[in-house]
Amino acid sequence: MTAINRAYAILSDPIRRKAYDAWLATGSATVRRARRAARTAEAPVRAIKPALNKTRAAVAERAHLTLASSLSVLVAILVMIAMIYELSPSGPAAETSLNIFKESPDPGLQRLNKAEALLTGNGGPKNFLQAKAEFEAIANTKDHFGGKGYRGRAAQRLGEMYAAGLGVPKDTRKAEEWLRTAAEYARVVGPAPALAVAQYFEEGTNGARDPVEAYRWYNLAAGIPFDLDKAVLTRDAYTRMIGLAKKKREEFGAMLTTEQLNSAQLSPLPPCRSLNC
Repeated sequence: MTAINRAYAILSDPIRRKAYDAWLATGSATVRRARRAARTAEAPVRAIKPALNKTRAAVAERAHLTLASSLSVLVAILVMIAMIYELSPSGPAAETSLNIFKESPDPGLQRLNKAEALLTGNGGPKNFLQAKAEFEAIANTKDHFGGKGYRGRAAQRLGEMYAAGLGVPKDTRKAEEWLRTAAEYARVVGPAPALAVAQYFEEGTNGARDPVEAYRWYNLAAGIPFDLDKAVLTRDAYTRMIGLAKKKREEFGAMLTTEQLNSAQLSPLPPCRSLNC
């Protein structure tokens, strides 16, 4: 209000108004010169502003990219830490991941050993019926146990049980059947099952003495190779059995006619289960 009253007093007085107009005319030129100088001085600043704005934008973008990269690196580090934790012995996946490199017990061998313990009473009382059930379960299994000879070893034990009447009625026919099955795994179980079947035919315990079949089985036993990595026999036991088989083969070979000897050369095992198939 003070400024308004002062302006009104000047403008309402003709003398003071005239003096003010003269001052204003003189002052306007000065003001214009001052404004031109100011604009000249501000020109570099106006020229710098766009570059400055671009620089600020670039800095901001670089800062944004740096922040994004930092976040990506941080996320990657966190993921790696999580993976290391999951795979470390203290993490929840430790047991699963480490068990891959541990040798797990062979279930087939464990079951076979259990049946053997029940048959012999090693580590507990004998239980022939339970041992028989375990051996039958292994011998009838159609999985990878066969490749490791577990089926053959179980079949051999069943043949021996029926031959001796261990916990089961003595039955030479069943004994021969199981021993025939065991002989199919000769590379692992050795010549024993083939020798046992040959003795059945030699002694006539299956109803009649059959020298041709006896020769076949002794011939099979004599030709069984010894696989050190797979065989359950010692080399000495294998050598004794092979020696017996060769001796018996010569004895029966001398008894047979040429025609019988020719037919006796055929493998007694089913097709594609013989050693030469």
